Amino acid sequence: MESVYEKLKKAQSNQAIIDIYQKNSDIVYTGRVKFVTTEDFIMQTYNDFGVDDGAVFLKNANVALVDFDSYDVEEMMKKISFARLNNLYGYNFHPNQRFDETDESLYNQLFDYLRDNFLLSMIITKKGEKYTYTEGMLMENNENQMVLQAVNKFDFVKQSLMPIDLDDLVGIEFGGNELSRLGKVIKTLSFKNHVDPVVFTDQADIKRQILAAQDTENILIFNFKDERKYFYVGQVLAANEVEFVIKVISMNGTFGGYVWMRYDVVSKVTNNSDYLRVIKEFVELNNTEDLFEIDMLNAQRDFDSQDNLLLHIIQQAINEHELFKFKTLDNQEIVGYPGRLDESTWELVIELFDYDELNETPARVVGIESICEISFEYLRLAYLEKNL
Repeated sequence: MESVYEKLKKAQSNQAIIDIYQKNSDIVYTGRVKFVTTEDFIMQTYNDFGVDDGAVFLKNANVALVDFDSYDVEEMMKKISFARLNNLYGYNFHPNQRFDETDESLYNQLFDYLRDNFLLSMIITKKGEKYTYTEGMLMENNENQMVLQAVNKFDFVKQSLMPIDLDDLVGIEFGGNELSRLGKVIKTLSFKNHVDPVVFTDQADIKRQILAAQDTENILIFNFKDERKYFYVGQVLAANEVEFVIKVISMNGTFGGYVWMRYDVVSKVTNNSDYLRVIKEFVELNNTEDLFEIDMLNAQRDFDSQDNLLLHIIQQAINEHELFKFKTLDNQEIVGYPGRLDESTWELVIELFDYDELNETPARVVGIESICEISFEYLRLAYLEKNL
């Protein structure tokens, strides 16, 4: 039976796309092995859309499975092709950087590389059953510990020198899209100038903040009443008394599509915070480097607050056969094409993008009053359509 090291060497030699499953962890890395020793390895990684997203250092002893042939690997190969065909670019692991694979371990070489080049990294540790993910600059290294200057982009007060036992080290992510941008803006954004978050939770205050933000460059954070684990960051493009549309900004400070929403799904709005300052710096950096917009998406759509925004967006999608993700008041998510709107009953026929031919019909009918959120013109939907 081949050892983990032998499998990694084979993957490196063939420049194969592989999945790395780790012991006692749900995290799976997909990518190409760039450097490998008997103790550890460095793997070039990709994000969910096949875009270069830096690299990760992992220990051989923590690998449960090296998978050369899986659904995830097949999908990633499609996504990489999709990214290249559509000019989607990310931050690659430095192509000229070399490590000596005759050493027993790559760790000390990688530490020196990250420290000497002032590169931000994410240190993954495990103590007991608890995983911790800490972003920061590597400062010191000895036989048993590393010292990290931790960076907290959500709360600038929480910056500290953090000793980390090497026995607890699971992995080091570096050179990726968010980490590279954060490393750049650290130089211009003083992490000593903390601001307390300005948060609005009263429904009337939420509406006032959203109405005031339209037609401005202000960026807001939107949290929701349901149990979702994510929030939106974006600019309000249009708003009236019952609904609004935002331009979403991704965690990398790039265009992330559009979302139409009703006010009553929003639990709180934040209009100033440390994290918003970071995102604004990301946006400015991306605009300077011409990276904010994505060629295959239209980041310049206009919406008129005087319109019934929901009806206008649905009718336009019907005319142009545009793929949407709908969210309903009963927490259903429906991905499909708006097909026909009955203006006598205000029921919308949605042609499902994907459905079980044995157990589902190809269309679903929903009352428009039950629709609370619509997402559109974003990368995941574009990928689905391209790979129909």
